[in-house]
Amino acid sequence: MGIRGIVFLTLLLLFLPLNGQKKSELKEIWMEAESHYLYGEYELANPLYLMLNELKPGNYNIKYKIGNCYLNIFDEKPKAIPFLEEAVRSTSYNAKTGKLTEMRAPLDAYFSLANAYRITNSLDSALSTYRFFHQLIAESSAMQNETFVNQQIQACNLAADQMKKPVNVLIQPLKEYINQGSVNDRPVVSYDGNTMAYTERRGLESVVYVTRKEGTSWGIPVDITLEASMGTDCHTTSLNSDGTELYLFKNDNYDGNIYVTRFADGRWSPVEKLNRNINTRYYESHAAVSSDGKKLYFTSNREGGFGELDLWVSEKDATGDWGLPVNLGNAVNTPYNEETPFISADGNTLTFSSEGHGSMGGYDIFTSKLANGQWSSPVNIGYPVSTTDDNIAFQPFNQGNSGLYSIMTGYKKKEIALVTFNPPQPEEKRDTVTISFNPADLPYLTEVDSSTLITDLVIRDVRDTDQEIDPDVLYYTVQVMALYNPVDPAYFEYAEISVFYNPDDRFYRYTTGKFNTKASAYEEKERLLRLGYPDDIFVKKVYRNDSGK
Repeated sequence: MGIRGIVFLTLLLLFLPLNGQKKSELKEIWMEAESHYLYGEYELANPLYLMLNELKPGNYNIKYKIGNCYLNIFDEKPKAIPFLEEAVRSTSYNAKTGKLTEMRAPLDAYFSLANAYRITNSLDSALSTYRFFHQLIAESSAMQNETFVNQQIQACNLAADQMKKPVNVLIQPLKEYINQGSVNDRPVVSYDGNTMAYTERRGLESVVYVTRKEGTSWGIPVDITLEASMGTDCHTTSLNSDGTELYLFKNDNYDGNIYVTRFADGRWSPVEKLNRNINTRYYESHAAVSSDGKKLYFTSNREGGFGELDLWVSEKDATGDWGLPVNLGNAVNTPYNEETPFISADGNTLTFSSEGHGSMGGYDIFTSKLANGQWSSPVNIGYPVSTTDDNIAFQPFNQGNSGLYSIMTGYKKKEIALVTFNPPQPEEKRDTVTISFNPADLPYLTEVDSSTLITDLVIRDVRDTDQEIDPDVLYYTVQVMALYNPVDPAYFEYAEISVFYNPDDRFYRYTTGKFNTKASAYEEKERLLRLGYPDDIFVKKVYRNDSGK
């Protein structure tokens, strides 16, 4: 929030009575909230709106603003629903949403509520609300984007269909030391597969990490934010062929520009802003360099496009700088936003996110093929990689058979995961206890026997700071694997395997043993490692659902 905002709120809470605030004081809170809201600073705006909601509980416009804030705050989107359900009790086409004195919510409150239902997979409620909103704007002759509303209705129908037939995909979070922060985002990998960079979000600030392969595993990530003098308003967008050039987005006071830092002599150089052919007075949000370093695919809402954010490509000129860009055309670009393009090593497959085409709602991930100089109609990559929420920054590699992606694994927790498409089924059951993460060894299940799942207990990480004796802990266990798609527990060839299922992150966690102490659980972990289990096994603690731990 900044010093000014914190001091302002503190004074209000300490010195103002809950009732009877002067109009000027309420207006000051409102103006502060509206300023943050206008600039998309929803995490700063929402506490102010919530304060106003306590003071003016009958204001449906404030409830509408709170709902929209929650819809734009990471991992808080379900909280939007009760506020928006309240907001639609009093709506008007003529609502002046920028005024504190306005008590009514706009008709758009129905659209926001439908979005909230869709994001939480309440598709029937979303469909009925979208249709009611469509009827309202038709009857009121409101100047709304009818095409976009119809698209969301189609998106709900598509989502219901896609979720019935998920693609064959294995999604595995990377090692703990890669995912140390709460929000690990925007992973990018070099074309040679030996360098990875990603962004760790810390509230409104970000830091950038780089890690390199050590044998077959990723090494300890290094924070290069200060070394590259990039500031804390950056995030990663792409790496070049050998991991010596890292392209980044910088907010630049809401201007949005693309920068690059280069690795030489053991150090990353201070970031450099790309030339005016790339960065304009418009908004540039992402850039991906081709494997030969001669083309740059990027996003911009500059003039000459087909909608809002479009995909463009620039080639290096004779001077070695980026030349005038060319729009990728209306086969790829739509009247809506396209984002986060990545180009394959051979330059023939484009992977990107879009609000248009055949989306399940919000941004979905699509691929398009280049043939005879033309891009093909994009194809949705499929559920569960694409979902009813916004899905961006998916980078494929290994000829498109794998990809890096940031997924939600818990409350306020996003982890970088390896995505493997169409893992082959095993030909026969293995007869050794040694476990590997080779997708070819995993016997997937299409249906899960509910009697084998543990859903009434909560499994959580063990931390070094945990007390030695915790009365709330039922027992400790060793997690040998966490999978997005379930497998046959018999695969592990280990007696007493337990399967924990978390409906929030939809992971199946395969554990063994029940131990009274952390020490005994860690002893079991070491024994399993000696047997040949991979080092991605963790000691966990088990609570009752109502423990709050």
